[in-house]
Amino acid sequence: MVSLGNVFTWLGFVSSLILVFISFRYRPENKSLKRLINYLIFVPFIFSLLASAVLLNAFLTRNFQVDYVARYSSSDLPLFYTVTAFWAGQEGSLLLWTLLLSLFAIIFWFSVRTKKYAGISLGVTSIVSTFFYLVVSLPANPFRTLPQPMREGFGLNPLLQNLGMVFHPPTVFFAYALFTFPFAIAIGVLVSKSFEEKAWIRDMRLWTIFAWLFIGIGNVLGALWAYVELGWGGFWAWDPVENASLLPWLTGTALLHSITVYEKKKTLKVWTFALSFISFFLCILGTYITRSGAIASVHAFQSSPIAGYFLTALIIILFVPIFILAMRYKDIQVVDIDNYLTRQGTYAISNWLFTAFTIVVLWGTMFPLFSSIFGRASSGDEGLSVARAFFDTYTAPIMFAIAILIAICPHFTYKGVDLKKIAKLLGLGYVVGAVIVGLTWSFWKTNLIGALSGATGFAGLVTTLYIFIEDYLRHRGGFLKRFLQNGRRYGGYIAHIGAILMFIGVFSATIYKTETNITLNQGESATFKDLKIVYEEPVYFKGPNYERYGAKVTLVDSGNVVGNLYPSFSYYPAGNQQTYEVDIDWGIWRDVYLALKEIRGSEPYTATITVSLEPLTMFIWLGSLILFTGTVYAMWPRKKPIETESENDTDIQGS
Repeated sequence: MVSLGNVFTWLGFVSSLILVFISFRYRPENKSLKRLINYLIFVPFIFSLLASAVLLNAFLTRNFQVDYVARYSSSDLPLFYTVTAFWAGQEGSLLLWTLLLSLFAIIFWFSVRTKKYAGISLGVTSIVSTFFYLVVSLPANPFRTLPQPMREGFGLNPLLQNLGMVFHPPTVFFAYALFTFPFAIAIGVLVSKSFEEKAWIRDMRLWTIFAWLFIGIGNVLGALWAYVELGWGGFWAWDPVENASLLPWLTGTALLHSITVYEKKKTLKVWTFALSFISFFLCILGTYITRSGAIASVHAFQSSPIAGYFLTALIIILFVPIFILAMRYKDIQVVDIDNYLTRQGTYAISNWLFTAFTIVVLWGTMFPLFSSIFGRASSGDEGLSVARAFFDTYTAPIMFAIAILIAICPHFTYKGVDLKKIAKLLGLGYVVGAVIVGLTWSFWKTNLIGALSGATGFAGLVTTLYIFIEDYLRHRGGFLKRFLQNGRRYGGYIAHIGAILMFIGVFSATIYKTETNITLNQGESATFKDLKIVYEEPVYFKGPNYERYGAKVTLVDSGNVVGNLYPSFSYYPAGNQQTYEVDIDWGIWRDVYLALKEIRGSEPYTATITVSLEPLTMFIWLGSLILFTGTVYAMWPRKKPIETESENDTDIQGS
């Protein structure tokens, strides 16, 4: 049965390769070739689906002769995590990417097959599909078998036995696969010289928004997962694997800005093409970082033979599109922005900021690899990696600039801006922000950067909410109808509000976080800030594939009993691994985060507990929910919108 998996991946490789040659010959007027592709486009998907079914069956039947199954599962692994183990490792996750890519290719083909650029774009997509089929057939073959079946598997890494494993990796791979299509459209348009076809920019916008939405959701889910797993260093630790999925989100955001201006004003043309190339390049680079073992990470896989394959792909993706863009540069008819105090000017500035952000993160992430290649540090030297302070120091000013731009950008039109109005609004916003920060100044530790970030965030909220108030006052009777029918405008504003809340949450949780260690005997209590922590008793729980030892703690906040928390650690016999399980009292203004460091002695047991106060972390999760809700609202299909003042229309920007 397992050998069929190899057959299916090789057949998928052959069918994708055939599709490459046929697609490049396709022209919309060729009806016979169109009918052939209509059938052939399903073949790679069918083979990837069959190969995936074989692998999933190997997990469900506990076939430990399959090397991949033996490494990522065990007999006592619950069914829930046995299924998610499919994408827990390198081989399965790449097969998942192949499956998603071939599925999206079907949707892509039937949506663009009448367009002039359809054949070239499908050919590019098929090349990518062929590459992934080759990788899962040779260096990352999930169907490789052991000489003798193992009696028992090694089990799934305890850190992966979390609800985040269900949603985070597939969501990121959804995005990676989706970013293929803006890239393919850009290549198709350049090669076929389809610049004047209006449909292509709308197609690129749609695929980019979906890709951006999924990579954003994936990043937030990953941050939430890391937040509840003590071993991963909080919601964002600038780990290389975290950065790998952040990079295409940054360039994807800039790409959305560029597409909006290209669609309306025919400017930022080169930006649009270049960013579509860079975003896809960064998806492949992220996979190389994550799965090649080239850079050390708490999330990454060990060194792998796929490194050479992905490095070759990166070189091709870097140079071939640049060559094509250079060859077509004169045909693009670049239109310069003559006034940066306009909507298109602020979008261009935002591109510079997101590009700068990308460069900083990319440099800090790749520095260990660069330094080892050029011999500036020996293997194992701590100097190979940059500290968190590097990322915090150099990204913070850019984040401040982006936050201010989010606050003022909606007030710019495509013709200009009322600078006095902007100054008054921003001034009012900072006054409100300063008052809010001042009222809470004594509660948090004094920090000028924290105060400035809070004031900037609340200023952004004021200036954005003002737009809703202004529109309501201008169209009192018909505001609701306008709101329901003008999704691109109001969805963008809602997304801005979410982004600003995330900005406040990230800075507050990073700057104002406080923690302490307390050691208590059973029945004793300790105070920290306005909290009282009471160690009630040790607890024990036996799960399906682990044993959990912990402490029952009563949390008292300002004299009021909040409830019980159970920080603990778990032992997994299959992999002989131990993990620490935090418990959190979630709140709007702050989270109380408890982690058990150790339990020692005999009755009465002594427990050492780490108590962390995480202020405004909930703003990150609520802000992201509002951001993505605004994005979906902007994307939602609707009838022709009510006519608005086009100079004030705001499209979803993914700020």
